[in-house]
Amino acid sequence: MVCAPLAVSSAAITWLLMTVIYAPGYISHFWQRRTVSQNERRYEDNLMESFKKQYDQLGAINFGEGSVMFFFCILVSLWFFRSPPGFIGWGSLFATGYVTDGTVAMTVSLILFIWPTDIKLLWREGENIPLVQWRPHMTERFPWQLVFLTMGTNVLAAGSEAGGLADWIAEVIQVLEVIPPWVMMILISIFLSIITEFIGNSLIVMVFLPILAKFAERSLVNPIYYMLPATTCSMLSFMTPVASPLTALVHSTGLVTTRQMVLTGAVPKFICLLLTLLFVNTLGDVVFQVRSFPVWAAANKTVLKL
Repeated sequence: MVCAPLAVSSAAITWLLMTVIYAPGYISHFWQRRTVSQNERRYEDNLMESFKKQYDQLGAINFGEGSVMFFFCILVSLWFFRSPPGFIGWGSLFATGYVTDGTVAMTVSLILFIWPTDIKLLWREGENIPLVQWRPHMTERFPWQLVFLTMGTNVLAAGSEAGGLADWIAEVIQVLEVIPPWVMMILISIFLSIITEFIGNSLIVMVFLPILAKFAERSLVNPIYYMLPATTCSMLSFMTPVASPLTALVHSTGLVTTRQMVLTGAVPKFICLLLTLLFVNTLGDVVFQVRSFPVWAAANKTVLKL
């Protein structure tokens, strides 16, 4: 309700502004009728022929590819209908906390280690080649570093929560409660949008969200008012090679320097930051009532208008 319009607006406005800055003639030429030269037409025909040839080489969808699509749809459906809003899901058949999204993911993953790639080969020769094999899929192609990074950030966040680190930091920064909430929200957004250029956004989210939640509860501020822009701004990593895997991939080509990435990335970062602040204070208030202190955030059940 908030993030989807924000994402669409950010992408559209960023594309428009970047086009005006780096390709000012594109918009004017887009509306003008132009004649295509013989060389341009020949180039486009060769390009389309090359695409068509590569597409034809893919062939029809085989049994293995169809199976992967099928199990992916099953996975998403089980995730959605486990505890959907508005009606009872299949998760109610089990004890509370017994089945999670991770349970569904692990179950489908184990099935992929058994399900055959070619049903005809299994039927005729009795040989089963599963969709996923330990070698070479898991040993050579699986991104284990991503798994350890995700697990490490989850453990770090759970440890800070269970050990009381989040409460202690929230108590230390409690002196900042004299700052108006809307100003604090802007400062949090700017700070996280800068630090995300040097630290992985998953680590930022896992570490800072529990602290912001505790700080908001102690300050009688709706935690969503701080956590929603913090989560969004932690994804605004456009300016440095270490900001995200995509920027690292672009920089590794050698075609784009760090200086060019910083200058170019500053434009979408500034746009997305302004749009985040705008949507949180307008649409966010309509959807989540971010300007009211909710009853679920504290024990005193008091509703305080900011």
